[in-house]
Amino acid sequence: MKNKVLLIMALCVVVILVGGFILFRSGKFETVNSDANNKDAAKVLPKGVMSLVLDSANPQTFKAGDPIFVNIIFSTDNKSVIGVDAVVDYDANKMAVKDIKESKTFDDFLLKSISKNVVAVSGVIGLNSNRTVKGDNLTLASFTVIPKSKGILDLKINFAPFQTNESNIVEMGSSEDVLGKVNNLSITVN
Repeated sequence: MKNKVLLIMALCVVVILVGGFILFRSGKFETVNSDANNKDAAKVLPKGVMSLVLDSANPQTFKAGDPIFVNIIFSTDNKSVIGVDAVVDYDANKMAVKDIKESKTFDDFLLKSISKNVVAVSGVIGLNSNRTVKGDNLTLASFTVIPKSKGILDLKINFAPFQTNESNIVEMGSSEDVLGKVNNLSITVN
């Protein structure tokens, strides 16, 4: 029974997050970041972290047309989590993105999509799972970037504190977002 409740909670959170992401991307509402208008401005940011990092299998230099492997990693600030949503923005004029590969960190991946300018991945623990996901430098997924030309490639994690329509690390039990910091990635292509 407890596992069913946890799964239902996880699925509800994911549905809300995915729905919010779709609404946000469709322009149905906009985010206001003014501290004067933001009741969450005085809240202390959680300490969970999400980062985009180059995979160790990459060469030392990058050329147009060559694949570049990028990992989405996260740290939970020693909290058990039921799921992670990563929304990564990129410039489709400068690069192509393909091949999202799931990690073994989560049991189910409810969303793995690449659309123009956005990579979205959502992993959750399974219905009958009795394990917890907690720790530092855990891998959510990886994907491949193909540069179209020389220059700087910027990959940015879509994140705004205390919002639920973008990247999140969802705590088990409370369903609170524990993501407080992101580390984006810039790649120089020669």
